[in-house]
Amino acid sequence: MKIVSVIGARPNFVKIIPIINESRKRGHEHILVHTGQHYDFRMSQIFFQELKLPKPDYNLNIKANHKHGEQTAEILKKTENVLEKEKPDVVIVVGDTNSSLGGALAAKKLNIKVVHVEAGLRAYDLSIPEEVNRILIDVCSDFLFCPTDTAVKNLKNSKDITGKFWNVGNISIDTLIQNKNLIPEWPEKGYCIFTTHRPVNVDRPKRLELLIEIINSVSEMIKIIFPIHPRTKKMMQKYKLISKIKKNVKVIEPLGYLDFHSLLNNSSIVITDSGGIIAEACYRGIPCLIMPQSLKKTNYNLTEWTETLGRNSIFIGLDQKIAVENVKNFLRQTNNGERKLKNPYPGWNGNSSKKIFDILEGEL
Repeated sequence: MKIVSVIGARPNFVKIIPIINESRKRGHEHILVHTGQHYDFRMSQIFFQELKLPKPDYNLNIKANHKHGEQTAEILKKTENVLEKEKPDVVIVVGDTNSSLGGALAAKKLNIKVVHVEAGLRAYDLSIPEEVNRILIDVCSDFLFCPTDTAVKNLKNSKDITGKFWNVGNISIDTLIQNKNLIPEWPEKGYCIFTTHRPVNVDRPKRLELLIEIINSVSEMIKIIFPIHPRTKKMMQKYKLISKIKKNVKVIEPLGYLDFHSLLNNSSIVITDSGGIIAEACYRGIPCLIMPQSLKKTNYNLTEWTETLGRNSIFIGLDQKIAVENVKNFLRQTNNGERKLKNPYPGWNGNSSKKIFDILEGEL
C-alpha cells in the first residue's frame, strides 16, 4: 500500500511511531505529513530526536496561533495539495487533533480511504473541541480502530458511522512498550504529578486560580511536581498567579516523552485534564484525579476513558475538598503509592499496530 499519515501535535507524534514502524517493516510506502500545529521544540522536535520519528516528507508549517477554524482550514487546504500529488491508497490519522480532522476531511473529499486510529472515544459534550473532532473524523472514516470495548459500543450505537470498526487496543501503549528500555530513572519517588493545558481551564483566570488552590491544598499531604505547559505558563504569567503557588509544588519545564514517563513511573498519584495522561497512568496502575474538560458545570464528571472510573480514576471537578479527600483515599488504598492499581484494559499489550495492519492488509 501507499500510505499518507497526517500528524501535527504532541499526541499525534506518540501514536504514529508504531504505525510507521509496522508499515515499513511490512514493505508499505509510508509518507509522513507534519502540519506544524505544534512547533515548539519541547512539543514537537524532541519526539523526532528521542523516539526516532522519521523526518517528515512534508512540513506544512501551519502554526498553533491560528483560531480553530482557520487552522483546520489551512490544514485541509495544504493536505489536499499533498494528497493530489501523492495519490495514496489510504490516509491514516490518529487521535482527535485539528491536524487529524484536517487530514481526514482532505482525504474524504478526494475519495481516498480514511483510517482513524483511536476511534470511538466519546465524552458526550460538544463544548469540548476534541469531541467535535473525534465525531467528525469517525464519520469520515472507512476503517476505525478503537482502543476500548466502550469505544466500539459508541460506534455501534451511532447511526452516522458507515465504516468498519475493531477493538485493537491503545496504540500509545505500543510506543511505551517499544521504548521502555530507553526511559531513565527519575531521582525521587512518591510524589503527585499535576498537569493542565486545556484552554477551558488555563485561559480563564478564575478557573486557573481554583486549580492552584487545589494543588496547594494537596501539596500539604504530598509533594507535587508540575511540568508546566507553555500555554499554561503564559496564562499564569498573564494573570500573575505563579507567585500564589506554594513551596511544596515544584514547577518544572515541559518534559520530553522519555523524561515524562520516567516522572510518571515513580509517581504515587496524578491530577490532570489530559486524556492521554489519564490513559497512560491507568496502564501503569497509578491513580488519577480528573479535572474538568468542559465549561458546563453539569459535565465536570466526564472522560473518554470511562473504564478507568471507580477503579483507577475519579472526577474532582474544581472542588478543593473533593480533591483533598480523594488524594487521601487513593494514598490509603495504594499504601502511599507502593502498590499499583490494576489496569482495567487487558487488551493494551503492545500489539495494536500489528493488529491494525493485519486487518488493513486483509481488507485492502
